[in-house]
Amino acid sequence: MAGPKITQPQWGGGAAGNLVEITDGVNEADIIAVINSLKVDLSSVAGTATAVNSGNLSNGVQRVAIATDDVNMSALVTDLAAIEVINAAIQTAVEAIDNIVGTIDSAHGTGVAVIGGKAESTVPTEVADGDAVAVWFDTFGRLVQLATDIAQSAMSVSDIAPAQMQVARWLDWAALTAPDDETPEANVQDYENLTVEYIIASIDTSVDLIIWASIDGGTTWFELWSDTIDSTEDQTDAVTFTGIAIERIKCEFDAEVGGTNATVTFKAMAGN
Repeated sequence: MAGPKITQPQWGGGAAGNLVEITDGVNEADIIAVINSLKVDLSSVAGTATAVNSGNLSNGVQRVAIATDDVNMSALVTDLAAIEVINAAIQTAVEAIDNIVGTIDSAHGTGVAVIGGKAESTVPTEVADGDAVAVWFDTFGRLVQLATDIAQSAMSVSDIAPAQMQVARWLDWAALTAPDDETPEANVQDYENLTVEYIIASIDTSVDLIIWASIDGGTTWFELWSDTIDSTEDQTDAVTFTGIAIERIKCEFDAEVGGTNATVTFKAMAGN
């Protein structure tokens, strides 16, 4: 049997330069198929086409090993150890915060949140409307409040000496201009002393005034004081109560005789 041989093919009656023909005498070899087969083999890992995915493990992925004594690897290990320490500190801080977080009407946490602020012994500088401001604390750490009820111009004042803690509430209601007009009610349950001032303007003959009190949150009211003020001149006077135990008060311009021009303004100071 004749073996494979290589001859120069003849095209058009002459030799074709450096082109060769591979044959076993019967079949001609497919040069392109052989080259493609070599290309696939060179582009594979252990006979499997090289993986081109996003890095997931597969048979076509080649493993790369890094020596344990590699300088860069040692630095990376050191950095990871430092990160672990930081993560542990973060976990401790988050757990401490979780101990003080609660919801309304739930059991109190094991920790207590401490809220602080900047102490100011003088009135802070006023800022423009809409600007951000800091909460105002006095030098004893107490929150300073100048108006607890803007509609009633209510004010809470604390004595500067914390041992005394003498507290007062100031109420300055808008003028009442007609009979049956009443001031808004005010809560004075924390105070046992009360002074109510009334200012009558444009009186003709007389006006009737009433100070009402409640001990059940305003459900029912009783007269704490009432009087008829007879005069043709403007009047300013006050009524004082000491050692009382009431929850709410309100004042009424009850009636007017002799005209319709009178106005009555009530002011009150409650304290201990």
